[in-house]
Amino acid sequence: MPTCSYCEGKSFSCCEVSLSNSSRYAECVRLGRSRCDVLGDELQAVEKKVLHLRKQKKIWFKKMIRIVRRSIDSVEELERVEREEVEVEQR
Repeated sequence: MPTCSYCEGKSFSCCEVSLSNSSRYAECVRLGRSRCDVLGDELQAVEKKVLHLRKQKKIWFKKMIRIVRRSIDSVEELERVEREEVEVEQR
């Protein structure tokens, strides 16, 4: 079971998740600690994934706008246009 930094620092052998608030440990709830980081690593991983998905969404949105603006009808045509743009940028 993961431990929060407070319980780790106090060398508690067993931390139990609070029944009233599963994002904090019972000991942290009892002590009134508002910043229990039991889900810290999991939260960071999820935030990283959300950031990645937002970047992908922005890329796809730009691509979609370009498709509509140029009246592109097929994936092949889009790939051809993208290759041409890359060639122009490399010059």
